[in-house]
Amino acid sequence: MLEHAKKTGRDVGSYMLYMIVADETDAAALAKWDLYNRGADREALAHLLGHAAADVNTESISMAAAIQRSASPINFNMGTLVGSYASVARMLDEAAAMPGVKGIMLTFDEFILGLDASGNRIQRLMACRQHVMSAA
Repeated sequence: MLEHAKKTGRDVGSYMLYMIVADETDAAALAKWDLYNRGADREALAHLLGHAAADVNTESISMAAAIQRSASPINFNMGTLVGSYASVARMLDEAAAMPGVKGIMLTFDEFILGLDASGNRIQRLMACRQHVMSAA
């Protein structure tokens, strides 16, 4: 995308989509992620994957192709960041520093609790958010 933007002279960028599974420690967050994966409805996922595999006219960027490539049955259409609040802050800083990234969209395993943790526990640790945190 950045190469195409250079050719057109336009300032464009991407918004990254991540699901956040965070907790006090990496181990606690990974335990939640493992629970979600173990509790997945395997029959429903097999049905979904079967339909995705049957689509022989997919391009490499299609949703069917993304489903087939996914390492996790939980989040096949977005990135997933799993770890302690500090680890997730570091990973989000890394994502924000990628060339062409204009913003990051988040969703959470437990939305209200995750949203609160994002504002009160994760963003306070992010280097790229320090200008906002110091202004508050």
